[in-house]
Amino acid sequence: MAAFKRGARAKLSRVTCQSQAVQVTSRIIWAIRRRWVPILRLARRHNVRLKSGIMPLIIVAADPEHADARSCLTAYFQLLTERIPGVSQTHVPDPDPDAALYCPPGGGFLLAQLDGHPVACVALKDWDITTGEIKRLWVAPESRGHGLARQMMVASENLARTLGKTRLILDTNENLPEAIALYVKDGWTPIPPYSDFPATHWFEKYL
Repeated sequence: MAAFKRGARAKLSRVTCQSQAVQVTSRIIWAIRRRWVPILRLARRHNVRLKSGIMPLIIVAADPEHADARSCLTAYFQLLTERIPGVSQTHVPDPDPDAALYCPPGGGFLLAQLDGHPVACVALKDWDITTGEIKRLWVAPESRGHGLARQMMVASENLARTLGKTRLILDTNENLPEAIALYVKDGWTPIPPYSDFPATHWFEKYL
């Protein structure tokens, strides 16, 4: 995310992730006004505004170590501890030990911003040459119920395609029924388990 902000907040802890994230960004930024519209070659620095003068909600490639990304991941881990019995800090350590894997060339981290404030995130992790794994899907409570989770998934699928992936997998828990319903509705199909607790459901989707 730091690649799209000025001043001190623009400083990244991993230069490699910064330079690679910028390359991906022009291909996956999205804006919204009643419906979602792909916008190619759009950079956050252009301060793009809709005709109405309202700053759109956009999805950008982000550094998972940036403060905005970290705040989303912390909220995600908190949600899991609240919703899933038996989940503790050992199951969802914060900071995320896999954060370094959410960077190109094998993965990526997407952050949704509304008027410059982070409201959702999702991560893509390299699994093998043709497969990627979706991780850390989270939407802020005040932004739920408007289809944002689905748009984050669509953006992550588009990102996976740009990285040469033809298949995606993910795991989730039975205490997150809204997530399971989203995956089923969007064409994800159940697969055998490939991870441990707290996962109880596993899915795949061919792109």
